[in-house]
Amino acid sequence: MHGYDLLDEYRRQEVADWASISKAQMYYALKKLHTRGLLRGDHEAGASGERTVYRPTAAGRKVLATELADPRWAEGRIAQPFATWFGLSMHAPPYAQKALLEARVTYLEREIEKEQESLKFLLTLTDPRAIKGTGIVRLTIAQLGVEVAWLRDLLGVST
Repeated sequence: MHGYDLLDEYRRQEVADWASISKAQMYYALKKLHTRGLLRGDHEAGASGERTVYRPTAAGRKVLATELADPRWAEGRIAQPFATWFGLSMHAPPYAQKALLEARVTYLEREIEKEQESLKFLLTLTDPRAIKGTGIVRLTIAQLGVEVAWLRDLLGVST
């Protein structure tokens, strides 16, 4: 794929929900991987002009497999903006704290609904990527549900 197609595919698959990458980061990564010989870049003419279509090289596939076997993937935590807000919220007025906690519950409930719809769709597919995606979506729903229950407890709302 060329960069625009890759970005469109990321949007279509809602990758930003679990892996944030900007257009600039995408093109920087493609250029860097190409320079290192991990991607092959073929120039192809398209409707809007010439573009570079990238494909992984054998070396690129090998490096990917090696990197994905690194145990560091199992260690580490991602900083969450909401956790940062929560830690600092003692300095916010009580009404703002309550409003933001309620807004977070509403947001998470919408996200759970969205993920449940994604799960329904994924369950109709049988390819290995869909099966892996099903596991990711189930994990996401469970994590979001735990946070909703925790927030409701903070708010004194019964579930």
